[in-house]
Amino acid sequence: MLEIVGLTDILSKHLQKKDQDILEAASLVKEKKKALQAFRKDGFPQIWKKVHTFCEKHILDMQIQEFGDRFSKVCTNLIDKMAALSHCDSFSSFDKAKLLKLSEKYKNDFDHLEMVQLNR
Repeated sequence: MLEIVGLTDILSKHLQKKDQDILEAASLVKEKKKALQAFRKDGFPQIWKKVHTFCEKHILDMQIQEFGDRFSKVCTNLIDKMAALSHCDSFSSFDKAKLLKLSEKYKNDFDHLEMVQLNR
């Protein structure tokens, strides 16, 4: 964008001069039009590479940061352990070890008998 705006800005400034010759102005318009067409033809791959590099470097990092802010390690671990309670596919995700760790974290929610039964 900076390159495109830079080309048109130069033309705009020249056309705003009061002492601008009409032949010189027409020449500048032709020159900038050719430059923009050449840029469209040959400059796009370079721009695409720059955009790709920028997005790869910054946008992915921003997404990782956002996930980290919204889903802390504690929250992610809790969700993982709670998956052991899912009844989908006949409790195919059941994992006794995860359920035990969940019961240890939330001791007030499990009475002694339930803890004994889980440890079997």
